[in-house]
Amino acid sequence: MSRMLNTNAQMKAELDLLPCFINIERISVIEQGYSHQSFKVIDQNKDYFVKRLSNFQNDEQNNLEVEISLRLTITPTLIFASGHWQVYQYINGQSLLLTTLSLKNKINICLDAMVICHQELSPLSNKLKLATLNPKKVISELSISLSVQQQLLISRIADKLCTHLLISPVTFCHGDINFSNIIIDDRAWLVDFECRCLADAEFDIAMMIAINELDYAPSNIIVEQCISRYHLKGNNKLELSKNLIMRYLGFCYLINGLWYKEQSGNMSSNLFKSKANKQFEYFDQLSSGCESLLKQMR
Repeated sequence: MSRMLNTNAQMKAELDLLPCFINIERISVIEQGYSHQSFKVIDQNKDYFVKRLSNFQNDEQNNLEVEISLRLTITPTLIFASGHWQVYQYINGQSLLLTTLSLKNKINICLDAMVICHQELSPLSNKLKLATLNPKKVISELSISLSVQQQLLISRIADKLCTHLLISPVTFCHGDINFSNIIIDDRAWLVDFECRCLADAEFDIAMMIAINELDYAPSNIIVEQCISRYHLKGNNKLELSKNLIMRYLGFCYLINGLWYKEQSGNMSSNLFKSKANKQFEYFDQLSSGCESLLKQMR
């Protein structure tokens, strides 16, 4: 109890230094998301969503967050951004993950938000100076802590996976449209753009399928639903490729598994270990290779 009180006091002391706050009355931890600590902060009878960044952000990254907040109609207003903090308008809603909506409806809500994100932000890609997704680089960076044998396996897989990716990277991709990154009140709000990048639209769809752990067995049905919904809601002439979505799906299973595995080592977390194994299992089901990724990465 004493340690918890000290932690809360330290957190309040740090937040008191931010210029957007005058007299903080209450701080509550928001138990969702894996990348950053999140809080609900009440100051002067107003509610704020506050995110403590695990990695320092420079001014260019902060400016990008501001631009996204200003340009995108389905994201909460960004009030303040610094190297370690982001403060947003608080949306008094419920995570899509926790709603009782059917899986089909949840997927449609994700796709609707994705289409809006792609259409409103893609024309600004040059101005926003987005980095283009580099699959081999992402895989390499996530493989640093692996054993030599595991690195060799991942390198072989990466060579096969990345051959036909990034055919036409012209789309602003959110990169992490999971159910917990959509807040529902009287509308849907999309949050957390940490994984943003310039890539094929098919990448965002594949990541949405992978990160939400949608069962692979009916994935062809899910992919068809995603393509149909995207074309229904989109006002551009982009024709999605089912084959490209499936190729990106293997890539997404791999990088998600590697990220979870890295986090499980850093935090000694059984949750992250379980999630890593789930992604590797999905990869094995999707891949026609004879080497079991799940077996080699345990």
